Amino acid sequence: MDESTRAAKEAARQDRRLAFEEMRRRCRLRELPAAAIFEGILERAIPLSAINEETGHENHAEMLYVIAVAAHLQPKRLFEIGTYLGRTTFHLARACPTARIVTLDLPEADNPWAFASHIGSFFRGTPEAARIEQLRESSMTFDPQPFAGSMDFVWVDGDHGYDAVKNDTAKALAMLAPGGVVMWHDFGPDSLELVRFFTEFTRQRPLFRLRRTSVLLYIDGVDPLAFEPRPVPFTKALFKHG
Repeated sequence: MDESTRAAKEAARQDRRLAFEEMRRRCRLRELPAAAIFEGILERAIPLSAINEETGHENHAEMLYVIAVAAHLQPKRLFEIGTYLGRTTFHLARACPTARIVTLDLPEADNPWAFASHIGSFFRGTPEAARIEQLRESSMTFDPQPFAGSMDFVWVDGDHGYDAVKNDTAKALAMLAPGGVVMWHDFGPDSLELVRFFTEFTRQRPLFRLRRTSVLLYIDGVDPLAFEPRPVPFTKALFKHG
């Protein structure tokens, strides 16, 4: 890569970061560490195999947080929008050994990615696969009505375009059981259309953001802005800097 190309890419990256920060400030988010939201979550042991080091995300370990929340809550029914290879699907199933999981991704014929034929391959042939129902349909045409009000946990990590996130969020909330949890991935500079959607969504419905991650969180019946954080055993705030 020559110097001019490198400089152009860095300028574009900086533009995305600035745009993200401007939109982030307009979102009604409560940014807290997971331990301040879920008492005892630091005691959860999650296998490092939940990490996908090839994602390109600055924090490629943040799937550990998602699996830890599921392990902590032990939901009985989970729904995932965006199967990909099925790494997260598999670890959700392993972390919640009595749960049933439904995971949705595009049919192979409609999937633009080179790995389309490998969707769900991570859990295929494992004991956990017996508790995983794999659906191959666009989330845009998917009908959530058969699952209405039945899902304790919904993980949204599909198409990050504005219309897709709006669609997936509406369907996730339609499927959510009382007291359930929805989590979203990739709230960051590389998904500005997703971020733009949440600048609008959070005007009416504030959300949690797990601190220093791109993960957003909704807990049915809990107002993030009025929520009383739980004590966190270790934080930089404990120390005074000279």
